[in-house]
Amino acid sequence: MNKYNVLENDEHHTASSAPKKSKKKHVWYKPAIFLAALTTLIVLGVFVILLARSARRPYIPPTPPSPDVPKDPYKHAIYLLTNNMLMDSHNDLPWAYKLYDDNVSAIDLRVNQSDLDTDIPKIREGHLGAQIWSVYVSCSYAGSLAVQATMEQIDVVYRLAEAYPDVFEIATSSAATNSAWSSHHKVASLMGMEGGHCINNSIGALRSFYQLGVRYMTLTHSCSTSWAQSSSDTSGDVIGLTEFGKEIVFEMNRMGMMVDLSHVAVQTMDDSLNATLSPVIFSHSNALALCNTTRNVPDRILHRLKDNNGVIMINFYAAYICESFRLEQIRLSSIPNCTAACVNAGLTAFQANQTTACTVSDVADHIDYIKNLIGVDYIGIGSDFDGVDFLPVGLENVGEYPNLFAELVRRQYSDTDIVKIMSGNMMRVLAEVEQQSASIKQKFPIVISQ
Repeated sequence: MNKYNVLENDEHHTASSAPKKSKKKHVWYKPAIFLAALTTLIVLGVFVILLARSARRPYIPPTPPSPDVPKDPYKHAIYLLTNNMLMDSHNDLPWAYKLYDDNVSAIDLRVNQSDLDTDIPKIREGHLGAQIWSVYVSCSYAGSLAVQATMEQIDVVYRLAEAYPDVFEIATSSAATNSAWSSHHKVASLMGMEGGHCINNSIGALRSFYQLGVRYMTLTHSCSTSWAQSSSDTSGDVIGLTEFGKEIVFEMNRMGMMVDLSHVAVQTMDDSLNATLSPVIFSHSNALALCNTTRNVPDRILHRLKDNNGVIMINFYAAYICESFRLEQIRLSSIPNCTAACVNAGLTAFQANQTTACTVSDVADHIDYIKNLIGVDYIGIGSDFDGVDFLPVGLENVGEYPNLFAELVRRQYSDTDIVKIMSGNMMRVLAEVEQQSASIKQKFPIVISQ
């Protein structure tokens, strides 16, 4: 019943309650008629005023009630993680099996592994929904040995999915990734190859790796290839991306394999962004402006990343997050006779000190910085779990993802923006790379030669 009906009912009630005419003449009947008429005029006047006001205002439909989201930041983060997929673009767990000759039964992931950042209890606690596993191979492997070692890493990922079929599901597309998480309630398991040395200068090997399920390749690791310069290389032997490197980028675009620019030199970033037809990623890098390491990304390149519609996935390594930690690492390493154990002991003490420790808040600072520079649509998560020695306090294993999103809630990020960072932006890039691949294949369906 609307407000107008209520008024009409009141009017009807007022009229009907007036005393009936009597055949006898009474003194009081004229005042009663006057009062009834006056009441009717007042009601009609109010009605007209309300009608005029409503005519001046456009109709605004009622706002639906907002969902019952917890106000506590941590509980709010858990709510978002429960209802949306969390995707991490870089985890080095497969490399941990190298210590056991790639024997996946040597580590029981169903129980807590104190020496690892990743196991199934931590995955459940952290609400991980999709993981691009790094099939990393050290630069100490070269030539055919690097190709073989990469294939063995891929084999580890497949065997982990077989060993824990209720937890992991291999995915090779955006649709399969979403289905694994939303329909099958498993961790979608994709693969990314870390370092162009893994293909041994062979585009044929690159295509074979794509067929095996690899969906991104980092163009270099800490060593340059003959066709791409690494951020660690100052020799000048290779500058940026060569013509052969540009052919590799094109073939990655054609196949639908994401081009990853983490680890590469700035000139390689520029050359790759000039060459690519598809969005690119930085699978595990941060903002150079906040931590001055060549592994991070300059503002100028971040602006180009936005123009490319790509994404930078935030790395959790303390030396790429906190400038103070990075400088302490350099200081300790420069001390005469300070061994690796000595450096580690010093950095452990640095992290144990609440006044100096690199924390989850510092990770959020990188997200803030990039968001303010180019927007929230180009940020994701690329932790580097099980690939680095020192992680921020509050983000020391896979189970602690909620702490980061709770921090973003405290910083008043909208739920929409948090979900973009969790997986939305990375899934968009993966889908756009697939779409661009389909377009390129219409013109170049088959590659005849290398």
